[in-house]
Amino acid sequence: MTVRNDQSGSPAAVSAPRWSAHQLEALDEAIGRAADTLPTVLLVEGGPGTGKTTFLRRVAVAAQGFHVLQLQADSEWQQPYAALVDWGVLDAPADPALTSLQAARMLRTWIEKIRSGAPVLIVLDDVQSLDTESSDMIARLVERTFSDRLLVVAAADTFTLAALAPWSRLALDADRAIHLELTGLDEPAAAELVTTRWPGAEAALCTRLWEHTTGNPLFLQTILHEHTLDEVRDADELPAPRDLARTITARLDADEASLLRAAVILGDRRTPSPTAGALAGLEDPADALDRLRLQGLLVVDGGADRPEVRVASGVLRAAIADTIPSADRRALHRRAAELVDSPIDALRHRHLAANGYDDDLAAELDAAAWSLHVARRFQQASRVGRRAADVTADPAVRERRFLDALFDALMGRDFDSVERRLARVGYAHDEARRTLVEGFLLVGRRRWSRASAVLLSIPAALIEATDERTRLRLHILRAWIQTVTGGSVEGARHELALANAQPAVEPCLSGYFGFASAQVAGAGVTGAPARVTDGLDLDDAWRGAAAAIAGLPDVAVRNLAPFTARIDDGLVTVGDGEFHALLGYAYWLRGDWPEARERIRTSLESRYGAVNPMVRAVAVLADLTTGNPGTLTEHRAQARAALREAPWPQAITMALTAEFVCLRLTGRHAEQARYLDDLNTDFGTLTWPVMESPLWLLTLGMINAAARRPEPVREFAARLGNAPAPVGWREAGVAWLHGLAAESGGDLQEAARRLDEARARGMGELRVHGALLTSDLARVRRSLGDDTGAASAQHESDDRLAQVEGARYLIAPATDPLAPLSDREREVVALLTQGLSYAQIARELYVSRSTVGFHLSNIYAKTATTSRHELTALVRG
Repeated sequence: MTVRNDQSGSPAAVSAPRWSAHQLEALDEAIGRAADTLPTVLLVEGGPGTGKTTFLRRVAVAAQGFHVLQLQADSEWQQPYAALVDWGVLDAPADPALTSLQAARMLRTWIEKIRSGAPVLIVLDDVQSLDTESSDMIARLVERTFSDRLLVVAAADTFTLAALAPWSRLALDADRAIHLELTGLDEPAAAELVTTRWPGAEAALCTRLWEHTTGNPLFLQTILHEHTLDEVRDADELPAPRDLARTITARLDADEASLLRAAVILGDRRTPSPTAGALAGLEDPADALDRLRLQGLLVVDGGADRPEVRVASGVLRAAIADTIPSADRRALHRRAAELVDSPIDALRHRHLAANGYDDDLAAELDAAAWSLHVARRFQQASRVGRRAADVTADPAVRERRFLDALFDALMGRDFDSVERRLARVGYAHDEARRTLVEGFLLVGRRRWSRASAVLLSIPAALIEATDERTRLRLHILRAWIQTVTGGSVEGARHELALANAQPAVEPCLSGYFGFASAQVAGAGVTGAPARVTDGLDLDDAWRGAAAAIAGLPDVAVRNLAPFTARIDDGLVTVGDGEFHALLGYAYWLRGDWPEARERIRTSLESRYGAVNPMVRAVAVLADLTTGNPGTLTEHRAQARAALREAPWPQAITMALTAEFVCLRLTGRHAEQARYLDDLNTDFGTLTWPVMESPLWLLTLGMINAAARRPEPVREFAARLGNAPAPVGWREAGVAWLHGLAAESGGDLQEAARRLDEARARGMGELRVHGALLTSDLARVRRSLGDDTGAASAQHESDDRLAQVEGARYLIAPATDPLAPLSDREREVVALLTQGLSYAQIARELYVSRSTVGFHLSNIYAKTATTSRHELTALVRG
């Protein structure tokens, strides 16, 4: 549910926005739903000054009887899980190994202890400034809460940022989310606001003020509050909101002004009042603090024994900061660096106190950025790295630190900020680092083909000339990109060997190294070297992934189920849905469709915007398993688009296997026949001989058989027979393909013999394929006139599908498509589907060629077909 507030009506007062009846009804609904044990999230979105904070105060007042937890986000205090420390759940900073799911459970347990049976209201202001870990934790708390009296109200400038993807996902849940958009005043409403305050204001001045403030009600109200009509009417430039700070500070005494400036310097986090007092030079700041609180300039939190202070709003803080002379501001930051407890905060203040380049400070900031990187606090590492670049004297070193900071931003999935800085990156002299950033951005955006072109374009000499850490990163990513885009296996192997030879350390790319190693493991590169490992044991995960792709679903489930359970429990934070997708695919292959559906749906809940191509490859199976195959075309279009951008061979093989089996199961004969042509159009010739899996060879054989190309089918059968993997169904698969090749070539007796052999050997754990195999046998038996054998095979196929929960709807009614035909017409059809020409049929039946044409005209009319091809597809069912 989305409710807009454009504040376009007649404002009743200049001091606050007037909420519409719809907004107040939405607020009442949110509170009522939460009170009735339906967990609800109210998302309040709007730019600075549009009334978000005022609305949050309205929520807190309206939620009578709720236990309220409030949090004002602090863009400078990015300690992971700061909310847990702020609320007192933790007494010290969180363990770096704590995951968002574990933290959500910890918060949930703590809430149960302190709520005293009351409903709970969590109020979050400026969520975009909240540390990512706290943001994800609270979003996960809402996602994982059912039948409880919980209301979370979160305000942000916009929820479209990549870092706020969990909240955007919650917004799509109409059952629990209400989205409130706050926008500025339109021109008539702004004019009414101005003329209410200044009755003599001209229309042109009203328009000018509206354009100057872009309709922001807070900015406009500030100007109206601080200035007279005559002051503004004759001004060459309209005043900015910072004039409010000058007006306020003019009314403050010396102690109040000093304490307010100190609070502004300390940032938007809460600070112990003794620290603020010491920075202001006050021995006892209590009286000044109380006066500022009463004026609404400072907010005081905490108990009387340990009060903590912060400036009331970001707009006020920014405006007052502009009134502090730069020399005084630097002096205050130098003093703050000595007073704050956090080393990172101290470095921030030293950076803000710097008056020019300071290489010693830059080196400390650079070291801090690396420590944050190793701790996987990538966004904070990026901010600290940019500060290091700011105070670095040497232009080359400054550029290197800036590019390293952008790499950290990409590791933290902050793609938007890097894209905004691409112009600077494009002019970088450090080509190796520039290529790393540009290529890694494309990787994050799932534009893998373009990423491959960028990452592989840099000459080896430039890679060797760069520093060890950049060299290591490039070798790992160049190896990985070749394995996921169908590139050279030898090239990937070479890059991995070069990565192994580097003395540098990069613990945060172990997932990329491990995946690339797994893909070329058969040629001597196994596992990740210690210097690129971060403690994750991915061996079982890669083993399960390889098994799923090869067509060994039982092995895949044994290895992937425990690993994805660790992801679900928050014990492992790796990947973005691909392991769940692989597990869902394995469950689908072996006929556990309810399990497949749940895993695939979980995989589709991408946290980072673009869906992983491995996930997109199998998305259609979630609908097939619920009796909704009609979305196949839509899913296929989405998968093809994603896989053209990111042509991951394994993902393509999974997508095409899933698609073609779906076509087989749903009886789309015409689409099966042209499927090979469609593939060649979308992907060109599909080869990847070194990466071919047994299941992919079987799929390619089936696709070519549908296109009536017997020779390629025999070729794939031979290659399947030589596949090295220990696949239990391999011999049955080989016989199956030989049977399809014989049928395509018109030798139905040989086709029946081979398919009988395949049925006897059995497809083992590939239960869905087993149903397709016996269905093929029934079709061939039917073409031979063996109605008894056909019925037996079809009954077996139907029984196999009936054993798959959710697949019963795919069992076709037991009807004979040729029932309306006469005996002579059936004889014509039998000969036609064996590949005989009109003349051959005429000779076989001792009739004229025109008689054959007459019979075929009747046959087409009775069977609603229009060609030999369609009739053959109908008969073969």
